Amino acid sequence: MSFLFVNCVSRTSRENAERLNPAVCEPRGPSGNHIAMSVDARSKQWYTRRKRDQWSEGDLKRLPTELRPNEGETLDLILRKKILLIQSRRGYRANTDSQSLAYFASRRREARGISRDSDHRALDLGAGNALVSVLYGKHNQGANMELVELQADLAARAARNLALNGLVPRSTVVRHDLARGLPSSIEGKMDVVLCNPPFYRDLNSRSPPTNQEKLLAHFESSVDIVGFARAAHDALVEGSQDASAFFIYDAIHSERLLDGLIEGGENARPTRLSNRDLDEFGDGFCP
Repeated sequence: MSFLFVNCVSRTSRENAERLNPAVCEPRGPSGNHIAMSVDARSKQWYTRRKRDQWSEGDLKRLPTELRPNEGETLDLILRKKILLIQSRRGYRANTDSQSLAYFASRRREARGISRDSDHRALDLGAGNALVSVLYGKHNQGANMELVELQADLAARAARNLALNGLVPRSTVVRHDLARGLPSSIEGKMDVVLCNPPFYRDLNSRSPPTNQEKLLAHFESSVDIVGFARAAHDALVEGSQDASAFFIYDAIHSERLLDGLIEGGENARPTRLSNRDLDEFGDGFCP
């Protein structure tokens, strides 16, 4: 059993999603088929962050009704247009941390000689809108994903994103507060744990978001980083040499994560990823 974490640069408001320009993407849909969708700047539909980049009504109709963006949501193209992601327009939105975490975990397992097709169970703690799970699950075809998320709206959006990218039925979402411990279906049964936790502790340390969804995503609430570390430990298969937990945490605050892991008697190894690493992941991802 091992714990590893990657330091990231302090989070900013810069979006991870690629800017949508009139183009064609071919992500895989709920049934595994390619969905050819174009972005039409002349459309009256506005389901992107920029008004000049808009989905055509015809493209949106190609998606099942329940997987189309609702009012107040956007439909974004991620990782060179290989992933479709529904996000809140003004609430929590994914950033490059999600890509870094999925890359980090995938490459570490491959370095150990573990095939991407090997059957295993992976847990996403604090899953948000499920981008980490979508990226990891698409790259690792043998992964069966379990997602745990505190917020109801994010959990529902995560389930839609899994379906949107063809990861159902091998992925499920559970709305759960880790302050109550892990669900029995998860405890001691996971081969991989992925975690991009909230890391701001003090609401007075910086200006907190006024949006509640953003606030809970970025600031600790019912569980602190030590609680996330403990949950990750309890989720892994005991005694397994390959079982690993992967965290991404702000470099400024990473000592808290390291202290929490050491407190639990775990060895942790920090590392750092470069933009070149992520470019490599983008080139080889979702062929």
